Amino acid sequence: MLNGGRLWLGLLNGLQEQFEWLVREPAFCYEKGELEATFALWRQLTDDQWRAGRGIDFSRAEEEEDDPDGSWLLDILCDGTAQEYVQYAEEVYEKVLAPAAVEYVLALSPLTDSAIRALNPALGLADLRDRAAELSYPVGVE
Repeated sequence: MLNGGRLWLGLLNGLQEQFEWLVREPAFCYEKGELEATFALWRQLTDDQWRAGRGIDFSRAEEEEDDPDGSWLLDILCDGTAQEYVQYAEEVYEKVLAPAAVEYVLALSPLTDSAIRALNPALGLADLRDRAAELSYPVGVE
């Protein structure tokens, strides 16, 4: 584990209040409820750029580490194509996704039953409406 299992100092500096609940979200935490992260980015729908912690202290990183926070993992999201994520999902999760469905979500297009079912036939808009609202993700009509 990078940084001995501890958060880098400054990692969450400037995190907006509306995102603070995510620091306790079980999907992002160790069993004891502590955030498990080496990097963090956040963005509101109205922001014109992604935000990160201010003044992150990597002084505890090993000298030979080129990327001490592991942010290289974002490469699949930052290359501008859905195809990279489709390939990643197949290799890591053994799920075959339609590139058009992934492009639709990456474009922040409103969620609809058909868009959701293209990614997971077992779910629909009713299953994700509350979660989408929590994330301020746009929702279409059922």
